[in-house]
Amino acid sequence: MASLVVTSIGQTGFQWYITGLGNTWRSSNYLKAGIGPTPVADGQASAPVQWSSVWPPTSGNSYSTPWETASGFSPGQTYTAYAFAQAANGLWYNAGSSTFTMQRARPSNFSWWSAKEKGGDFYVSAGEWNALASSINAFRSYKGLGIYYFTTAYSGVIYEAFYFNQAVSAISAMNPPMAPPGTVYSGQTIYASQLNGLVSSLNSIY
Repeated sequence: MASLVVTSIGQTGFQWYITGLGNTWRSSNYLKAGIGPTPVADGQASAPVQWSSVWPPTSGNSYSTPWETASGFSPGQTYTAYAFAQAANGLWYNAGSSTFTMQRARPSNFSWWSAKEKGGDFYVSAGEWNALASSINAFRSYKGLGIYYFTTAYSGVIYEAFYFNQAVSAISAMNPPMAPPGTVYSGQTIYASQLNGLVSSLNSIY
């Protein structure tokens, strides 16, 4: 029984091939093979909607088609592709299906609204901090994780250690190539280097 293999899935495209064909992949047995959004009935005479297709060589001895590329899909969306082969008599036959999810688009790197100077004491506005929290959650969604429920920062409210530690925890869960700074304790001074370390860790995620 023929089956569809989907591989090398990217943000907008993937590669596919059909294996286990009933006859060898040559022009004397098949006219075309393809994939599309709807299945076919065995022996169907009308051509199905096709996302991508491939034609057989004049001669061949494989029971599988070569890899072919399909493109034009949306990042993060789930699709079901149905494969079909057109026999030499012109009729179409089912050749398997596969459900898969396209890679999500990577969020843009985060930048502080104002530069944090190396060696300087902690300073970040409530708006900046909330923007960082939103960016962290965008990366978590990109990596397939749930949102982190950050405590919202407000202007005039004292910034406490747990705000910083929440960011460390939320970033650490994504296993970034560059580890975030360590957690802090109540009363500890937070320096610009630690703030920049949070951003560098977040932006190292690919």
